[in-house]
Amino acid sequence: MHTKGIIPNLSELIRYFNGKAQRLSDGSYRVPCPVHDDHNPSLDLSERDGKLLWHCHAGCPQEKVQEALLRLVGGHRGAETERRPAPSPSFTVDAYAQAKGLDAQKLREWGLTDLQGGGVEIPYRNDEGELHAVRYRLALEGANRFRWRKGDKPTLYGLWRLDDWELGSDLYLCEGETDTLTLWHAGLPALGIPGATAWKPEWWRSLREFGRIFLIPIASPEFINEVHLHPTSHIGGTPMSGRKLTVDWKHTAEELYAHDNNTPNTQIARRFQALALLRRGRTLKETAEIVGVSIRAVQKWLTGYRTGGLNTITRRTRGGNRIPVRPRLTPDQQAQRIQHAATQGFRTLREAAAWCREALGVELSERPMRRVVEQLGFTRKVSRPMAVRADAALQAQWKKGGLARR
Repeated sequence: MHTKGIIPNLSELIRYFNGKAQRLSDGSYRVPCPVHDDHNPSLDLSERDGKLLWHCHAGCPQEKVQEALLRLVGGHRGAETERRPAPSPSFTVDAYAQAKGLDAQKLREWGLTDLQGGGVEIPYRNDEGELHAVRYRLALEGANRFRWRKGDKPTLYGLWRLDDWELGSDLYLCEGETDTLTLWHAGLPALGIPGATAWKPEWWRSLREFGRIFLIPIASPEFINEVHLHPTSHIGGTPMSGRKLTVDWKHTAEELYAHDNNTPNTQIARRFQALALLRRGRTLKETAEIVGVSIRAVQKWLTGYRTGGLNTITRRTRGGNRIPVRPRLTPDQQAQRIQHAATQGFRTLREAAAWCREALGVELSERPMRRVVEQLGFTRKVSRPMAVRADAALQAQWKKGGLARR
């Protein structure tokens, strides 16, 4: 593998092999090596952290492969290789917006910021709004105008906006941030693929709750072939139909409310309340505001009801995409904490966290401490309600039989 001398990125380079590029399962490509007479493709091409990597299984030297690739794309020969363009101080969010015909203020609202020294920083957030990756745009034109923050892994652009769109609506899927931002300006729900060769099958999980998916033409034939096989995808540019959300309800609103009232678990009861509100004609947005959750949560509950009925609603699952929570304390530390809790107890989570820090040397905030407490099977001690005019002395005397009935 070689990382010196930056040639056009992978998606552009494979076009020079005239359809002879074979895509491998890990997203890399195998092509005929331009150094030797290669009838059986032996050159692997891949991309990592914005850098092009190559390896010839026939043993061709890295420098020879580099020179051959540069000749193939019409680049410089020998040691004069194409370098990543230096960011221009004049290339800012305002300049980018003006060149693409977009609103700079909206771009900033969506998280785009100016880089020190020139360039634009584009944040990629997940569906929970957490920062997942950062992509830098250094220029308007040029093969190497993009690069990723070191160590970041690409994902779909715009996932944090999923809560803004109705369940069952249509979605536009396009390539890159510019097309995505343009569709957002038009008020259309859209997600962006960070490069024609960057598609990953697991990304379909984020799209399964949309009614139809319209694809803005994407260069990668492998991606187009894969999308044609997906049941919810449609190639083309037909405007959104604005179909109303339809649900094959198996229960009345009154039945769903009854489940809400008879369910002791408040989290599951909230799901029944949301379904009952939807059953009575409330919108997803109104339901989310009343119940006090995100629109995305209501969408997931409704999808569960549509696919598995009430049995799915009563399951206390956290989803298959989450990373299992590892114990914060070792078995020995857990035993010490249980012994201390049984003998002396903790009045608050903060006090328990302070004890773990001082006695065990484990730094835990209140939120992880609550998880540890739940894992160990402890419950919060709740004081019994007492009337304002209650007399503790008379109550104690009555318990001892000191008060005669009249």
